[in-house]
Amino acid sequence: MRSSIRRRLTITFVCIAILPLLVAGIAVACQSFTVQRQQVLALQSEVAQRIAVEASGYVDQVENELRQVVALHELAKHRPSAQRNLLSELQAYRQGYASLTLLDEVGRELIRVERLHVVPQDELRSRASEDAFRRPTETDRTYISPITFDQLTGEPALTVAVPIPDPRTGQNSRVLVAQVRVKKIWDLLRDVPVRGGETIYIVDSERRVVAHRQPSIVLRDTRVQLSGKDGFARGLDGGLVVQSVHPFTLGEQQLTVVVERPVGEAFRLLIGTAATTAVALLVTLGVSLGLGLVAVRQIVRPVESLAEVARAITAGDHSRRARVDTGDEIEHLADAFNTMNEQLRHTLESLHTVVANVPMFLYTADAGGRVTFIEGRALESLRQTPAEIIGHTLTALDPDSAELRQVAGAGLAGERLNGTVEIRGLTFELRSTPLLDHAGQVSGSIGVGIDITNRQILEAQLRHAQKLEAVGTLANGIAHDFNNVLAAIQGFAELAILDVPPDEPLHEDLRQITLAAQRGGALTRQLLTFSRPHATERQPTNLALLAGEVTKMLRPVITR
Repeated sequence: MRSSIRRRLTITFVCIAILPLLVAGIAVACQSFTVQRQQVLALQSEVAQRIAVEASGYVDQVENELRQVVALHELAKHRPSAQRNLLSELQAYRQGYASLTLLDEVGRELIRVERLHVVPQDELRSRASEDAFRRPTETDRTYISPITFDQLTGEPALTVAVPIPDPRTGQNSRVLVAQVRVKKIWDLLRDVPVRGGETIYIVDSERRVVAHRQPSIVLRDTRVQLSGKDGFARGLDGGLVVQSVHPFTLGEQQLTVVVERPVGEAFRLLIGTAATTAVALLVTLGVSLGLGLVAVRQIVRPVESLAEVARAITAGDHSRRARVDTGDEIEHLADAFNTMNEQLRHTLESLHTVVANVPMFLYTADAGGRVTFIEGRALESLRQTPAEIIGHTLTALDPDSAELRQVAGAGLAGERLNGTVEIRGLTFELRSTPLLDHAGQVSGSIGVGIDITNRQILEAQLRHAQKLEAVGTLANGIAHDFNNVLAAIQGFAELAILDVPPDEPLHEDLRQITLAAQRGGALTRQLLTFSRPHATERQPTNLALLAGEVTKMLRPVITR
């Protein structure tokens, strides 16, 4: 059962046993997670800061190197050929220069040395409008440009321009411009020791990856979305990572070092600890569940025994008794239950005696109209047993009865019934009342059917007797009037027969009239005898003589 005592007790025992350990485990896991996260972020932030320092240091080194070339080698005093040789040596010494260019006081290229090919004199151009010339000459400070990408190779680079003062006037007259490859920063990233799954890269202000251990990621113009703070984020490959960011500035451009690590790798130790804790919790849960089931069994077994007896009683077996020897409240409950069952058994036996001796049947039905109980002596008159009706609607008593189908439909609709129906040639007075649940909905019905066939027969006989009594009263009144008519006929016939000789035919006719009047008078007296409620006097009758007289009286009628 969904809400059984066994289930609730088992859950209670398990909760009591496992809940404190579970809460403690969750608290320890949360604390461990927080500490581990802080440690991972701290280590990654340290790496990001170191990368930022080394990248800035590299650019500072390039700037210092260019200033040394300008100052120590007195680049401005040399001839153009010597200046070209000096720049070529510098480029050969450091592979990080894509090109070195010397601009004059108006921004024209005097010398341009490139890493990949020799630049002829006719390719030199004016760069007076570019920031690489204007900014150093105007501010007397080194200019560092934003990172740009070569259109042919896709390789990122930045421009470092230092002013060259005129040794005679001290004014900035020329500018040395270096196109610095960012690839050197890639080498810095590659040399940094990393932990399992850790990724380090640098992005510019437009969120483009400008430095990475894998050059292909930079060359295909990869862009990322940064949250701007340390914590969990979507990494470069789209997975969930622990990410640390450290912004730094190169010239007037802000770059960001990103160090990220997959969550699974970052919290490997924590995940192992959590798995060990989970196994310990499962073992504890299993032990607690086993002990709880044993304890629950000791508690629930008497209740189940009581429930089994209750189900048997519900099925109609009132001979069962609950036997509980726990010596506690459940035993008291079982004793009270047995007492209640005994009282119920006596009540049902009394009811069964009434039902068995009265031509009727009792029944109950569920919400669907199906009979759940039926009993009574009237079923014998219908030649049916309860087993043939239970589980079906009342129409099973007589499938051909339209009245019974109508009654069953009304009971299904939750209506109160009080009427008569014909069932297998017998008349029953049927009464039923709907049963309602706690929500006021019809949950079934209870009813009784009383065989009133014999009562109807007696009522018909009574009505017939009343009709006969009315006929007798009418015959009594008619007999008196008819007797008066017959008396007059007989009197006049007797007077007339005195005037007719016996040998004439008329004499015989008058004598027959006199005899007919006498018979009519006798018939009238018989009607009066039948209609009178009091006792009559009875005398012997000669049936042969009576038959002869009746024959004479009826012969003219039959002849006709």
